[in-house]
Amino acid sequence: MTTSLCNFLYTGSIVWLFAYSCIVLVSVVGNTLTILAILTSRKLKTLLSNRFVLSLAISDLLVGCSIPYHMLPHYWPGMNTNKTTCLLRFTLIAFACCSSVINLLVVAADRYVAIVHPLHYSKYMTKRTSTFFIIYVWTSALGVGTALLYWNYWELNGNKCDISLAPQEYLNYLLAPLFFVIWITMLIFYIKIVKEAKGQAKRLKNAVSVTSLPGMCESSKSLQMVFLILGCFTVTWFPYFLCITIITTYGNVCVLFYEISFSMAVGNSAMNPLIYAWKNNGYRRAFLRLLSCRAPDNRRTDYITNHEPGNAHARGFDHSYNNGIAEEIGRSEATAQPCSEIDAESEHTAVSELSATGTLGSEKAEKEVDTEIV
Repeated sequence: MTTSLCNFLYTGSIVWLFAYSCIVLVSVVGNTLTILAILTSRKLKTLLSNRFVLSLAISDLLVGCSIPYHMLPHYWPGMNTNKTTCLLRFTLIAFACCSSVINLLVVAADRYVAIVHPLHYSKYMTKRTSTFFIIYVWTSALGVGTALLYWNYWELNGNKCDISLAPQEYLNYLLAPLFFVIWITMLIFYIKIVKEAKGQAKRLKNAVSVTSLPGMCESSKSLQMVFLILGCFTVTWFPYFLCITIITTYGNVCVLFYEISFSMAVGNSAMNPLIYAWKNNGYRRAFLRLLSCRAPDNRRTDYITNHEPGNAHARGFDHSYNNGIAEEIGRSEATAQPCSEIDAESEHTAVSELSATGTLGSEKAEKEVDTEIV
């Protein structure tokens, strides 16, 4: 019975072939749609935040494309005996996964600045700084991923093509710290985002009656995005790095546990389009347009705020894609009415107007903000 189960669940079995095929399909389709949505829509391209989402989608697409090559040696054993093909098997997936994880951190940092320091967002997050961050992400991922090409135990490992060819120092002092530093930093960012959102809720309560706003949701509904972002990253990546820690500590680990943890880690790239893009009304409409083969609607209006880009009010809130978390949490804390289906554009317009009046408090402050943005 045990032997039959092991044969059924061994790495090259039909079970893993089906599982990885599903991950590849969802990852490639979802991230390709995200990339096309941003590149073909002027409304989405004008938002600076979407440059980071685009970079994340490209890295996740690379993860999906590198999985088949990573699995190929299980069905073509000859690749295991060649050093170059074996090292490329781990290098490509390491490069793609590292770029995805670091991109997640950059997206979190962008949202942190946009929500916690909104008045300084246009000062800190410019096209130049965003380009710098994106270049940094890909350069760092390239350095981590390609390290195995010249730093490996191929000969000492008896020409065995598995994770044991990676030096323990590489796993202990490079990959593991990378995960934990990024996880802790993201945790700090999102804790501060939630605190800021609750503060915004109190300001909204004192400034204006928001019970007339449609679509007020309970706190659990509003915190959904925050929990999804950090929760999915933790659930999908933590088992893999726990497995890596066991390997470096005891020198071995259950093959089945390693494959399960690895499939969960790469599966995060299939979830990211759902979390970062598909939860946004603007992206959903762009996806529907692409799937129905309709021409893009490139009228010169901000997709989120429904204002013209030249308007100072719109410029001050053109990062409202990032402010969506704070707006949702703020609205939910202000009232406990249940959720209802409403028009997304009117909701964002109303919230933008409330934020402009409730947080600034006077016409004088409003003029100061406009001056700073210009």
